[in-house]
Amino acid sequence: MDFQKLLVCVIEDNKPVNKLLSTVLNKAGFECISFFNGRDSLEWLKDNNPSAILVDLLLPDIHGIQLLELIKANPNNKDIPVIAISGLSGNLTKEKISDSGFDYFISKPVNITTFPNEIETIIKSKKK
Repeated sequence: MDFQKLLVCVIEDNKPVNKLLSTVLNKAGFECISFFNGRDSLEWLKDNNPSAILVDLLLPDIHGIQLLELIKANPNNKDIPVIAISGLSGNLTKEKISDSGFDYFISKPVNITTFPNEIETIIKSKKK
């Protein structure tokens, strides 16, 4: 698979999970930049435009929904797909995540076989 070096920003505080997501995406041909909290990712996003942003909902410094609002407040980021990734499950959780403005929800544990294709599909659908 060649994802033409699409850049994905991974915001996940759990270091092994962050490494797993980044490794799986890198092996599929994506470029990744990783952050372990919302503050550092927001600083980077001021001057950078990745193809997609993966946001864990439960970060140490900010909730993922609040982080989404701050990401989308920057006009340069408004067209970037932001994907919630969480171990929280249930219809109510998925509905709340969808209603909050995330473009997509991926539940943990991720299926590492289909994960890169899901990300590519989300990026391509957002560009249309």
